[in-house]
Amino acid sequence: MENFTNYLTIYGALVFTIIALIVNILRYKHTLKQNDVKLKISYKKLEILEEDIKDLGKPFDPLTQECGPSYAKICEVTVQNIGNVNAYIKDISMINEDEQKANIVLSDIPEVRRKPIEPKASKTFDMNITNKEDICEIKYVIVIDQTDKEWKKKI
Repeated sequence: MENFTNYLTIYGALVFTIIALIVNILRYKHTLKQNDVKLKISYKKLEILEEDIKDLGKPFDPLTQECGPSYAKICEVTVQNIGNVNAYIKDISMINEDEQKANIVLSDIPEVRRKPIEPKASKTFDMNITNKEDICEIKYVIVIDQTDKEWKKKI
């Protein structure tokens, strides 16, 4: 009987040591991931009206003293920071159906890079075209954060 008690004690000590080791490893991994940037991307395509793009990029006319708009808003990209640290956005780009980078530009790049997205907050960015020919079907939205990590959203 005494022999059985010794084996049971050794078995219990080994099991609880292994459990404590696993719990500590998981806790360590969790604290490492707590300081990572985590982003969620959503995309909203806007209806493009012909009147919005008919004079797009039209140069200044000295007779009428008018010119066309320099850009037209075609979609909105919302970036939500689901992590626990501030997220700085470096760039937002779009990939078209030909796997090429689309000629769609972010409205205010310096403002985007300067102000972070707070944890558990979101920010919406306007994406614009400068030419009628730049209208295309979007396949992916790519957001690049300050760590140069790419976050892709398939459309």
